[in-house]
Amino acid sequence: GLAEEAIHAFENLHRLTPNNPQILYQIADIYELQGRSQDAMKWFNVLAARVPSDPANLTRLGQIYVESKDASQSLHYQLESFRQYPIDLDVISWIGSWFVQQEMYERSCYFFQQAALVQPKEIKWGFMVASAHKRCGNLDMALREYEKLRDQFPCNVEVLKHLISACKTAGKPFFGYEDKLDKLMSSNE
Repeated sequence: GLAEEAIHAFENLHRLTPNNPQILYQIADIYELQGRSQDAMKWFNVLAARVPSDPANLTRLGQIYVESKDASQSLHYQLESFRQYPIDLDVISWIGSWFVQQEMYERSCYFFQQAALVQPKEIKWGFMVASAHKRCGNLDMALREYEKLRDQFPCNVEVLKHLISACKTAGKPFFGYEDKLDKLMSSNE
């Protein structure tokens, strides 16, 4: 069909201009669209060798390796993409979540902190950082993170609930936070 004709045309162009990244990308993209992930992987790897600093290509390679169930290669390319472009929230989130799945919470914390720097008004990154600290047993750091969130989002009910829970777990006083939560809840009714 048309896809095969396109691949044939781009491969002919590739023989004429073997270092052209746009041609390499088109070949890889068509293979991926056809579901031929091994062929797509091969061509995206050739592209990565020609343009090693292209974060979009590195991310794409990482995604293909996820689909082929090769977690180590996927992580490698996502980390390389992050190294080249450390503000891509999709990549940062993927890496942080990968470390959470591997129960490497301290490593995930770094990436969620990076996301919070990129998107400081997004509350979920603070929750992710606090949760990672909590999961690795660093309750004081989790508590500090929840306190920072409370300072940043003083009228957020979820922040206060998490803060109270963290205080209880750490054996710290929490009654002032409970009062604020009660006031906030009653004002929302």
